[in-house]
Amino acid sequence: MPLHPAERLLLAVICAHLLFVAWAFGGTRTWTMPISLGFGVLEILIALWPRNYAGKYVSSGGDFRLLTWPKLLRFPIFWLGLLLIALVVTQALNWRWLYERERGMWWIELRPYTDWLPTSVKAPFNVGGPWPVAMVFTTAWLLVCSAWIGFTRRRTLQILLAVVTTCGFVLGLTGLVQRLSGTNKLLWLVKIDYAAFFASFIYKNHAGAYLNLTLAACVGLAAWFMTRRTVRHERSSPAAVFVFIAVAIAISVLFTYSRGALALTLAFLGLAAIGGAVIFLRQPSATRRWPVVLLIAVFFVGFAALGLRTKPAKLAWERLQTLSEQSNEGFQTREFARKTTVEMFSEFWPRGAGAGCFQFHFREYQKTRPELGPTTGRYPVRWEHAHCDLLQFPLELGLAGTVFLGLMLGYWLLRFVRSGAWKNPVSLSLFAGCGLLLAHAWLDLVFQSPAILLLWCLYWPVMIRWAETDKG
Repeated sequence: MPLHPAERLLLAVICAHLLFVAWAFGGTRTWTMPISLGFGVLEILIALWPRNYAGKYVSSGGDFRLLTWPKLLRFPIFWLGLLLIALVVTQALNWRWLYERERGMWWIELRPYTDWLPTSVKAPFNVGGPWPVAMVFTTAWLLVCSAWIGFTRRRTLQILLAVVTTCGFVLGLTGLVQRLSGTNKLLWLVKIDYAAFFASFIYKNHAGAYLNLTLAACVGLAAWFMTRRTVRHERSSPAAVFVFIAVAIAISVLFTYSRGALALTLAFLGLAAIGGAVIFLRQPSATRRWPVVLLIAVFFVGFAALGLRTKPAKLAWERLQTLSEQSNEGFQTREFARKTTVEMFSEFWPRGAGAGCFQFHFREYQKTRPELGPTTGRYPVRWEHAHCDLLQFPLELGLAGTVFLGLMLGYWLLRFVRSGAWKNPVSLSLFAGCGLLLAHAWLDLVFQSPAILLLWCLYWPVMIRWAETDKG
Protein backbone atom coordinates (compact mmCIF):
# COMPACT_ATOMS: atom_id res chain seq x y z
CA MET A 1 0.00 0.00 0.00
CA PRO A 2 1.57 3.34 -1.04
CA LEU A 3 2.15 6.23 1.31
CA HIS A 4 -0.50 8.91 1.45
CA PRO A 5 0.52 12.05 -0.50
CA ALA A 6 0.33 14.18 2.65
CA GLU A 7 2.65 11.80 4.50
CA ARG A 8 5.04 11.73 1.53
CA LEU A 9 5.07 15.53 1.46
CA LEU A 10 5.72 15.73 5.21
CA LEU A 11 8.54 13.22 4.88
CA ALA A 12 10.11 15.21 2.04
CA VAL A 13 9.95 18.49 3.98
CA ILE A 14 11.43 16.95 7.15
CA CYS A 15 14.24 15.31 5.17
CA ALA A 16 14.98 18.62 3.43
CA HIS A 17 14.95 20.33 6.84
CA LEU A 18 17.44 17.87 8.34
CA LEU A 19 19.74 18.12 5.32
CA PHE A 20 19.61 21.92 5.43
CA VAL A 21 20.65 22.26 9.07
CA ALA A 22 23.34 19.58 8.66
CA TRP A 23 24.97 21.18 5.63
CA ALA A 24 24.41 24.85 6.54
CA PHE A 25 27.08 25.12 9.26
CA GLY A 26 25.13 22.76 11.52
CA GLY A 27 22.41 25.41 11.76
CA THR A 28 24.56 27.54 14.09
CA ARG A 29 24.57 30.70 11.98
CA THR A 30 21.93 33.30 12.80
CA TRP A 31 20.62 33.37 9.22
CA THR A 32 19.96 29.63 9.28
CA MET A 33 17.66 29.78 12.33
CA PRO A 34 14.70 31.65 10.70
CA ILE A 35 14.89 29.33 7.69
CA SER A 36 14.87 26.29 9.98
CA LEU A 37 11.89 27.73 11.86
CA GLY A 38 10.12 28.19 8.52
CA PHE A 39 10.62 24.49 7.84
CA GLY A 40 9.11 23.70 11.24
CA VAL A 41 6.01 25.82 10.59
CA LEU A 42 5.52 24.17 7.20
CA GLU A 43 5.89 20.72 8.76
CA ILE A 44 3.21 21.27 11.40
CA LEU A 45 0.81 22.72 8.81
CA ILE A 46 1.23 19.65 6.61
CA ALA A 47 0.88 17.30 9.58
CA LEU A 48 -2.36 19.01 10.73
CA TRP A 49 -3.93 19.05 7.27
CA PRO A 50 -6.90 16.58 7.14
CA ARG A 51 -6.22 13.44 5.11
CA ASN A 52 -8.77 11.56 3.03
CA TYR A 53 -7.97 7.85 2.72
CA ALA A 54 -9.64 6.09 -0.19
CA GLY A 55 -8.88 3.64 -2.99
CA LYS A 56 -5.30 2.40 -3.05
CA TYR A 57 -4.50 4.17 0.22
CA VAL A 58 -6.88 1.90 2.17
CA SER A 59 -5.93 -1.76 2.73
CA SER A 60 -9.31 -2.88 4.05
CA GLY A 61 -12.60 -1.38 5.15
CA GLY A 62 -14.23 1.75 3.86
CA ASP A 63 -12.90 5.21 3.12
CA PHE A 64 -12.22 7.52 6.04
CA ARG A 65 -10.95 10.99 6.90
CA LEU A 66 -8.03 11.37 9.31
CA LEU A 67 -7.87 14.40 11.63
CA THR A 68 -4.57 14.73 13.46
CA TRP A 69 -5.23 17.76 15.67
CA PRO A 70 -7.01 15.72 18.44
CA LYS A 71 -3.92 13.55 18.69
CA LEU A 72 -1.76 16.65 18.99
CA LEU A 73 -3.85 17.97 21.87
CA ARG A 74 -3.42 14.64 23.69
CA PHE A 75 0.36 14.76 23.20
CA PRO A 76 2.07 15.73 26.52
CA ILE A 77 5.19 16.96 24.70
CA PHE A 78 3.03 19.53 22.90
CA TRP A 79 1.99 21.16 26.17
CA LEU A 80 5.33 20.78 27.96
CA GLY A 81 7.19 22.21 24.97
CA LEU A 82 4.73 25.09 24.78
CA LEU A 83 5.37 25.88 28.46
CA LEU A 84 9.14 25.75 27.92
CA ILE A 85 8.97 28.12 24.97
CA ALA A 86 6.69 30.47 26.94
CA LEU A 87 9.27 30.48 29.74
CA VAL A 88 12.07 31.48 27.36
CA VAL A 89 9.93 34.19 25.76
CA THR A 90 9.11 35.53 29.23
CA GLN A 91 12.82 35.70 29.98
CA ALA A 92 13.40 37.56 26.72
CA LEU A 93 10.69 40.15 27.43
CA ASN A 94 11.63 40.66 31.09
CA TRP A 95 15.30 41.42 30.60
CA ARG A 96 17.24 42.48 33.67
CA TRP A 97 20.53 43.43 32.03
CA LEU A 98 21.36 45.29 28.82
CA TYR A 99 24.29 44.29 26.64
CA GLU A 100 26.44 47.29 25.71
CA ARG A 101 29.44 47.43 23.40
CA GLU A 102 31.88 50.24 22.54
CA ARG A 103 35.38 50.29 21.02
CA GLY A 104 35.76 46.53 21.07
CA MET A 105 34.73 46.27 24.74
CA TRP A 106 31.42 44.95 26.03
CA TRP A 107 29.59 44.88 29.37
CA ILE A 108 26.09 44.44 30.80
CA GLU A 109 24.16 47.12 32.69
CA LEU A 110 21.40 46.54 35.21
CA ARG A 111 17.99 47.93 34.19
CA PRO A 112 14.48 47.93 35.73
CA TYR A 113 12.60 44.63 35.50
CA THR A 114 9.74 42.64 37.04
CA ASP A 115 11.42 40.88 39.94
CA TRP A 116 8.98 37.93 40.29
CA LEU A 117 9.35 36.79 36.67
CA PRO A 118 12.27 34.98 34.97
CA THR A 119 14.86 37.39 33.60
CA SER A 120 17.59 37.50 30.96
CA VAL A 121 20.09 39.75 29.20
CA LYS A 122 18.96 41.85 26.23
CA ALA A 123 21.54 41.42 23.47
CA PRO A 124 21.68 41.55 19.66
CA PHE A 125 20.38 38.40 17.98
CA ASN A 126 23.78 37.58 16.49
CA VAL A 127 25.47 37.85 19.90
CA GLY A 128 23.19 35.61 21.94
CA GLY A 129 20.43 35.90 24.45
CA PRO A 130 17.05 34.14 24.70
CA TRP A 131 15.58 34.90 21.27
CA PRO A 132 17.89 32.57 19.26
CA VAL A 133 17.27 29.84 21.85
CA ALA A 134 13.51 30.39 21.65
CA MET A 135 13.68 30.06 17.87
CA VAL A 136 15.64 26.78 18.00
CA PHE A 137 13.43 25.34 20.76
CA THR A 138 10.30 26.24 18.80
CA THR A 139 11.69 24.58 15.68
CA ALA A 140 12.48 21.38 17.60
CA TRP A 141 9.03 21.43 19.20
CA LEU A 142 7.27 21.79 15.84
CA LEU A 143 9.42 19.06 14.29
CA VAL A 144 8.69 16.55 17.06
CA CYS A 145 4.95 17.29 17.07
CA SER A 146 4.80 16.99 13.27
CA ALA A 147 6.52 13.60 13.28
CA TRP A 148 4.35 12.32 16.11
CA ILE A 149 1.00 13.11 14.50
CA GLY A 150 2.03 12.96 10.83
CA PHE A 151 3.99 9.69 10.54
CA THR A 152 1.73 6.64 10.48
CA ARG A 153 3.70 4.08 8.47
CA ARG A 154 6.92 2.22 9.19
CA ARG A 155 7.93 2.74 5.58
CA THR A 156 8.03 6.48 6.24
CA LEU A 157 10.36 6.00 9.20
CA GLN A 158 12.56 3.65 7.20
CA ILE A 159 13.04 6.22 4.44
CA LEU A 160 13.70 8.96 7.00
CA LEU A 161 16.44 6.95 8.74
CA ALA A 162 17.93 5.96 5.39
CA VAL A 163 18.20 9.65 4.47
CA VAL A 164 19.82 10.42 7.84
CA THR A 165 22.27 7.56 7.33
CA THR A 166 23.15 8.71 3.82
CA CYS A 167 23.65 12.26 5.10
CA GLY A 168 26.06 11.00 7.76
CA PHE A 169 27.93 8.89 5.22
CA VAL A 170 28.38 11.79 2.77
CA LEU A 171 29.29 14.21 5.58
CA GLY A 172 31.89 11.78 6.87
CA LEU A 173 33.46 11.26 3.45
CA THR A 174 33.49 15.00 2.83
CA GLY A 175 35.27 15.67 6.10
CA LEU A 176 37.70 12.82 5.50
CA VAL A 177 38.66 14.24 2.10
CA GLN A 178 39.04 17.68 3.69
CA ARG A 179 41.45 16.28 6.27
CA LEU A 180 43.52 14.48 3.65
CA SER A 181 43.60 17.50 1.33
CA GLY A 182 44.72 19.86 4.10
CA THR A 183 42.32 22.62 3.05
CA ASN A 184 41.66 25.55 5.38
CA LYS A 185 38.25 26.28 3.84
CA LEU A 186 35.00 24.75 5.04
CA LEU A 187 33.60 22.75 2.11
CA TRP A 188 36.44 24.34 0.11
CA LEU A 189 34.36 27.53 -0.05
CA VAL A 190 34.40 29.37 3.28
CA LYS A 191 37.70 30.48 4.80
CA ILE A 192 38.00 29.47 8.46
CA ASP A 193 40.64 31.03 10.70
CA TYR A 194 41.06 27.90 12.81
CA ALA A 195 41.29 24.24 11.87
CA ALA A 196 38.46 23.06 14.12
CA PHE A 197 35.93 22.53 11.32
CA PHE A 198 34.93 19.22 9.78
CA ALA A 199 32.80 18.83 6.65
CA SER A 200 30.02 21.44 7.00
CA PHE A 201 30.35 21.80 10.80
CA ILE A 202 32.43 24.70 12.12
CA TYR A 203 33.17 22.88 15.38
CA LYS A 204 34.70 19.40 15.11
CA ASN A 205 33.04 18.13 18.30
CA HIS A 206 29.65 18.99 16.83
CA ALA A 207 30.56 17.02 13.72
CA GLY A 208 31.61 14.01 15.79
CA ALA A 209 28.42 14.07 17.86
CA TYR A 210 26.22 14.41 14.76
CA LEU A 211 27.99 11.53 13.04
CA ASN A 212 27.41 9.38 16.12
CA LEU A 213 23.68 10.03 15.84
CA THR A 214 23.68 8.99 12.18
CA LEU A 215 25.72 5.93 13.15
CA ALA A 216 22.94 4.88 15.55
CA ALA A 217 20.38 5.04 12.71
CA CYS A 218 22.68 3.08 10.40
CA VAL A 219 23.37 0.29 12.89
CA GLY A 220 19.68 0.08 13.75
CA LEU A 221 18.69 -0.40 10.11
CA ALA A 222 21.44 -3.00 9.61
CA ALA A 223 20.19 -5.02 12.60
CA TRP A 224 16.57 -4.71 11.51
CA PHE A 225 17.26 -5.93 7.97
CA MET A 226 19.32 -8.77 9.36
CA THR A 227 16.46 -9.81 11.63
CA ARG A 228 13.84 -9.45 8.89
CA ARG A 229 15.88 -11.65 6.56
CA THR A 230 15.66 -14.46 9.10
CA VAL A 231 11.95 -14.00 9.81
CA ARG A 232 10.94 -13.80 6.14
CA HIS A 233 13.55 -16.31 4.91
CA GLU A 234 14.86 -13.81 2.37
CA ARG A 235 17.85 -14.80 0.25
CA SER A 236 19.52 -11.40 0.62
CA SER A 237 19.13 -8.08 2.40
CA PRO A 238 20.80 -4.64 2.43
CA ALA A 239 22.16 -5.27 5.94
CA ALA A 240 25.74 -5.62 4.65
CA VAL A 241 25.48 -2.24 2.91
CA PHE A 242 24.47 -0.55 6.14
CA VAL A 243 27.28 -2.30 8.00
CA PHE A 244 29.73 -0.91 5.45
CA ILE A 245 28.28 2.58 5.84
CA ALA A 246 28.51 2.24 9.62
CA VAL A 247 32.23 1.42 9.39
CA ALA A 248 32.78 4.40 7.09
CA ILE A 249 30.95 6.76 9.49
CA ALA A 250 32.91 5.39 12.46
CA ILE A 251 36.21 6.03 10.67
CA SER A 252 35.09 9.55 9.76
CA VAL A 253 34.46 10.22 13.48
CA LEU A 254 38.11 9.37 14.03
CA PHE A 255 39.08 12.06 11.52
CA THR A 256 37.06 14.73 13.32
CA TYR A 257 39.74 14.74 16.07
CA SER A 258 36.91 14.87 18.62
CA ARG A 259 38.15 12.78 21.52
CA GLY A 260 34.83 12.62 23.32
CA ALA A 261 32.94 11.63 20.16
CA LEU A 262 35.51 8.96 19.27
CA ALA A 263 35.40 7.43 22.76
CA LEU A 264 31.60 7.19 22.56
CA THR A 265 31.83 5.78 19.02
CA LEU A 266 34.01 2.95 20.30
CA ALA A 267 31.59 2.32 23.15
CA PHE A 268 28.62 2.25 20.77
CA LEU A 269 30.35 -0.05 18.29
CA GLY A 270 31.23 -2.42 21.12
CA LEU A 271 27.58 -2.65 22.10
CA ALA A 272 26.54 -2.97 18.46
CA ALA A 273 29.04 -5.81 17.86
CA ILE A 274 27.63 -7.74 20.79
CA GLY A 275 24.07 -7.16 19.59
CA GLY A 276 24.96 -8.17 16.02
CA ALA A 277 26.60 -11.37 17.22
CA VAL A 278 23.49 -12.25 19.24
CA ILE A 279 21.22 -11.65 16.24
CA PHE A 280 23.47 -13.73 13.95
CA LEU A 281 23.76 -16.65 16.37
CA ARG A 282 20.00 -16.71 16.93
CA GLN A 283 19.45 -17.37 13.23
CA PRO A 284 18.78 -20.97 12.16
CA SER A 285 21.96 -22.84 11.22
CA ALA A 286 20.75 -23.28 7.67
CA THR A 287 20.48 -19.53 7.10
CA ARG A 288 23.89 -18.60 8.52
CA ARG A 289 26.32 -17.77 5.74
CA TRP A 290 29.70 -17.89 7.42
CA PRO A 291 31.77 -17.46 4.23
CA VAL A 292 29.88 -14.27 3.37
CA VAL A 293 30.27 -12.93 6.92
CA LEU A 294 34.00 -13.69 6.94
CA LEU A 295 34.47 -12.09 3.52
CA ILE A 296 32.66 -8.93 4.66
CA ALA A 297 34.68 -8.88 7.88
CA VAL A 298 37.99 -9.16 5.99
CA PHE A 299 36.92 -6.40 3.61
CA PHE A 300 35.90 -4.07 6.43
CA VAL A 301 39.03 -4.77 8.47
CA GLY A 302 41.15 -3.99 5.43
CA PHE A 303 39.20 -0.80 4.76
CA ALA A 304 39.56 0.28 8.38
CA ALA A 305 43.27 -0.55 8.47
CA LEU A 306 43.83 1.51 5.33
CA GLY A 307 42.10 4.50 6.90
CA LEU A 308 43.89 4.14 10.23
CA ARG A 309 47.34 4.20 8.62
CA THR A 310 46.96 7.81 7.50
CA LYS A 311 48.67 10.66 9.34
CA PRO A 312 45.40 12.34 10.48
CA ALA A 313 44.21 9.04 11.96
CA LYS A 314 47.42 8.63 13.97
CA LEU A 315 47.03 12.18 15.25
CA ALA A 316 43.46 11.40 16.30
CA TRP A 317 44.57 8.35 18.28
CA GLU A 318 47.21 10.42 20.04
CA ARG A 319 44.56 12.96 21.02
CA LEU A 320 42.27 10.20 22.28
CA GLN A 321 44.99 8.92 24.60
CA THR A 322 45.07 12.32 26.37
CA LEU A 323 41.31 12.41 26.98
CA SER A 324 41.49 11.49 30.66
CA GLU A 325 45.02 12.65 31.47
CA GLN A 326 44.92 15.09 34.35
CA SER A 327 48.01 16.84 32.96
CA ASN A 328 46.17 17.76 29.76
CA GLU A 329 45.72 21.55 29.75
CA GLY A 330 42.41 21.51 27.91
CA PHE A 331 41.03 18.87 30.26
CA GLN A 332 42.01 20.90 33.33
CA THR A 333 40.56 24.15 31.93
CA ARG A 334 37.19 22.59 31.12
CA GLU A 335 37.06 20.87 34.48
CA PHE A 336 37.66 24.22 36.17
CA ALA A 337 34.99 25.84 33.98
CA ARG A 338 32.58 23.09 34.98
CA LYS A 339 33.22 23.73 38.68
CA THR A 340 32.73 27.46 38.11
CA THR A 341 29.43 26.74 36.35
CA VAL A 342 28.30 24.78 39.40
CA GLU A 343 29.03 27.86 41.53
CA MET A 344 26.97 29.97 39.11
CA PHE A 345 24.14 27.46 39.31
CA SER A 346 23.91 27.92 43.08
CA GLU A 347 23.16 31.61 42.43
CA PHE A 348 20.85 31.42 39.42
CA TRP A 349 19.00 28.11 39.81
CA PRO A 350 15.61 29.42 41.08
CA ARG A 351 14.73 31.59 38.04
CA GLY A 352 17.65 30.94 35.73
CA ALA A 353 20.23 33.27 34.23
CA GLY A 354 18.30 33.49 30.96
CA ALA A 355 18.40 31.19 27.94
CA GLY A 356 21.53 31.87 25.90
CA CYS A 357 22.88 34.22 28.58
CA PHE A 358 25.59 32.04 30.13
CA GLN A 359 28.40 33.97 28.46
CA PHE A 360 27.36 37.32 29.89
CA HIS A 361 27.40 36.18 33.52
CA PHE A 362 30.34 33.79 33.32
CA ARG A 363 32.76 36.61 32.58
CA GLU A 364 32.23 38.08 36.06
CA TYR A 365 33.44 34.80 37.55
CA GLN A 366 36.22 34.56 34.98
CA LYS A 367 37.72 37.89 36.09
CA THR A 368 38.74 36.38 39.44
CA ARG A 369 39.88 33.04 38.02
CA PRO A 370 43.03 33.35 35.88
CA GLU A 371 42.86 29.65 35.05
CA LEU A 372 39.94 30.44 32.72
CA GLY A 373 41.93 32.93 30.68
CA PRO A 374 42.04 36.76 30.56
CA THR A 375 38.93 38.84 29.91
CA THR A 376 40.85 41.84 28.57
CA GLY A 377 44.04 42.50 26.67
CA ARG A 378 45.16 41.50 23.22
CA TYR A 379 43.93 37.91 23.39
CA PRO A 380 40.86 37.79 25.68
CA VAL A 381 39.17 34.43 26.23
CA ARG A 382 35.38 34.45 25.83
CA TRP A 383 33.44 31.48 27.19
CA GLU A 384 30.23 31.48 25.16
CA HIS A 385 29.22 28.10 26.62
CA ALA A 386 30.04 26.00 29.65
CA HIS A 387 31.16 22.99 27.55
CA CYS A 388 28.72 21.03 29.70
CA ASP A 389 25.14 21.24 28.45
CA LEU A 390 23.80 19.22 31.37
CA LEU A 391 24.82 22.12 33.62
CA GLN A 392 24.29 25.04 31.26
CA PHE A 393 20.64 24.35 30.42
CA PRO A 394 19.50 24.14 34.08
CA LEU A 395 21.61 27.21 34.86
CA GLU A 396 19.97 29.26 32.12
CA LEU A 397 16.40 27.93 32.34
CA GLY A 398 16.11 27.75 36.11
CA LEU A 399 14.02 25.36 38.15
CA ALA A 400 10.87 25.60 36.02
CA GLY A 401 12.71 25.00 32.74
CA THR A 402 14.63 22.07 34.22
CA VAL A 403 11.36 20.50 35.41
CA PHE A 404 9.84 20.86 31.93
CA LEU A 405 12.87 19.19 30.32
CA GLY A 406 12.87 16.43 32.93
CA LEU A 407 9.15 15.73 32.42
CA MET A 408 9.61 15.51 28.64
CA LEU A 409 12.49 13.07 28.97
CA GLY A 410 10.54 11.09 31.57
CA TYR A 411 7.55 10.84 29.21
CA TRP A 412 9.71 9.45 26.41
CA LEU A 413 11.36 6.93 28.72
CA LEU A 414 7.95 5.75 29.95
CA ARG A 415 6.65 5.39 26.38
CA PHE A 416 9.85 3.59 25.39
CA VAL A 417 9.25 0.95 28.04
CA ARG A 418 5.48 0.64 27.60
CA SER A 419 5.64 0.37 23.81
CA GLY A 420 8.18 -2.46 23.96
CA ALA A 421 10.63 -0.37 21.96
CA TRP A 422 13.49 -1.89 23.96
CA LYS A 423 12.81 -5.18 22.12
CA ASN A 424 13.16 -3.61 18.66
CA PRO A 425 16.68 -3.33 17.14
CA VAL A 426 16.04 0.03 15.45
CA SER A 427 14.45 1.64 18.49
CA LEU A 428 17.11 0.21 20.80
CA SER A 429 19.94 1.49 18.58
CA LEU A 430 18.42 4.98 18.45
CA PHE A 431 17.94 4.89 22.21
CA ALA A 432 21.60 3.96 22.71
CA GLY A 433 22.66 6.80 20.40
CA CYS A 434 20.52 9.32 22.31
CA GLY A 435 21.80 8.05 25.65
CA LEU A 436 25.44 8.27 24.64
CA LEU A 437 24.88 11.80 23.37
CA LEU A 438 23.61 12.75 26.81
CA ALA A 439 26.88 11.42 28.21
CA HIS A 440 28.74 13.51 25.62
CA ALA A 441 26.74 16.57 26.74
CA TRP A 442 28.45 16.34 30.14
CA LEU A 443 31.79 16.89 28.41
CA ASP A 444 30.89 19.36 25.68
CA LEU A 445 28.35 21.75 24.17
CA VAL A 446 26.81 19.28 21.71
CA PHE A 447 23.21 20.48 22.10
CA GLN A 448 24.23 24.03 21.16
CA SER A 449 24.21 22.82 17.55
CA PRO A 450 20.66 22.99 16.12
CA ALA A 451 21.46 20.12 13.74
CA ILE A 452 22.24 17.83 16.68
CA LEU A 453 19.38 19.06 18.87
CA LEU A 454 16.79 18.62 16.12
CA LEU A 455 17.93 15.12 15.17
CA TRP A 456 18.20 14.02 18.82
CA CYS A 457 14.67 15.26 19.54
CA LEU A 458 13.30 13.67 16.36
CA TYR A 459 14.73 10.27 17.29
CA TRP A 460 12.36 9.94 20.26
CA PRO A 461 9.06 9.92 18.33
CA VAL A 462 10.73 7.85 15.60
CA MET A 463 11.87 5.11 17.99
CA ILE A 464 8.41 4.89 19.60
CA ARG A 465 6.59 4.99 16.26
CA TRP A 466 8.87 2.32 14.81
CA ALA A 467 8.17 -0.06 17.69
CA GLU A 468 4.41 0.54 17.34
CA THR A 469 4.30 0.04 13.56
CA ASP A 470 6.84 -2.80 13.22
CA LYS A 471 4.78 -5.93 12.80
CA GLY A 472 7.69 -8.12 11.69
